[in-house]
Amino acid sequence: MAKAHILIIEDEILVARELEARLKGMGYEVDGIANCAEKALQMVAEKRPDLVLMDIVLKGDVDGIAVAKEIRARLDVPSIYVTAYCDENTLERAKETEPYGYLIKPFSESELRATLEMALHKREMDRRLQQAYKDLQVVTRELRLKNEDLEMELRIAHEMQIGMLPSRFPCIPRGASLTESALHFESVYTPSGQISGDFFDVMRVSDTAAGVFICDVMGHNVSAALVTAMIRALVEEFSVRADVTDPGALLTNINKVLARVFEQNEAVVFATAFYLIADVATSAISYANAAHPSPLYLSRKLGDATPIQADSKQGPALGLFKDITYESRTRPMAAGDSVMLFTDGIFEVEDPGDEQYSENRLVKAVRERVQLPNSKIFSELLRDVQNFAAGREFPDDVCLVGMEVKRCG
Repeated sequence: MAKAHILIIEDEILVARELEARLKGMGYEVDGIANCAEKALQMVAEKRPDLVLMDIVLKGDVDGIAVAKEIRARLDVPSIYVTAYCDENTLERAKETEPYGYLIKPFSESELRATLEMALHKREMDRRLQQAYKDLQVVTRELRLKNEDLEMELRIAHEMQIGMLPSRFPCIPRGASLTESALHFESVYTPSGQISGDFFDVMRVSDTAAGVFICDVMGHNVSAALVTAMIRALVEEFSVRADVTDPGALLTNINKVLARVFEQNEAVVFATAFYLIADVATSAISYANAAHPSPLYLSRKLGDATPIQADSKQGPALGLFKDITYESRTRPMAAGDSVMLFTDGIFEVEDPGDEQYSENRLVKAVRERVQLPNSKIFSELLRDVQNFAAGREFPDDVCLVGMEVKRCG
């Protein structure tokens, strides 16, 4: 083990030489003797000893405590005071400099050795602590940089997800203006974080029909965002095929691909989805459901809002089973009515007493506003849910899509 290096600062040369001899006899390395403040600072800067043995009163009545304080502040070398002074005032002043020891002359060799060993041990502990702090600073800086990179990537992912959503909706029939369109669409998309597991799309499937697809991928993290991107690509791919007019066929084809991909993962991944086609020529809605909350059909004539699929005959979530065929079903639609599609984030909200807003309360709230346009229903519904939750943020992604039927036939 390397010898500890000690510098003696003492203006009485005989005392200094005796102390030097005792230290060398104990196996320590003495870096020299300084008899004044100027020389002490110079030698400490050059030698960088492990410890300084400091006389409290130096040549010319210079305050050794002040010198020790300056050495510690400028050069980070601690001191042990060696002095005949032990009055209360001196001790209090010395303590302010946080010395590593205080030896009162005369002292025995055992006292000197014990004080030095304790001081050197503390010095080593301080060095380790300083190094650990430096290492922590490096790690913290690296983590901060990585977090900044991650935040940037998440912002980009968020912008890409928003970019995947339709910015304009199709007009039906083809060639009609927005004001002349037989179907009019509204949407609200509120991710709970920077990235979302919710996705929707509205597409033209014929001159007189439009398809509305909505899905909710389990979770709202990076993996959920990747799955939503995959589903979007699959919807685009299958929507150009002839079976786009068959909602059950579309969900069946998407499920086959997802199930094949997901079976390679140990974690369970799935997505709920609902796809409907509204055809103004036949005044009918065809649809298929993959374990998704049923959209609501708003009948303005009856003043009622009811689930499009009131029974439990819906298929399982996408990606769970490979050999599933989703069934298409049909129901009539009428001019003046509308359809509201949504993900479960709108009703799986809890109040301060942990009571859930619930799907039943959602249906009731929509019924109370059934005569309003979808945009007004959406804004009032969101306000109603937030009031229920006492202003707390939505814990899950929220997606609302409305379709107004302006005319049929």
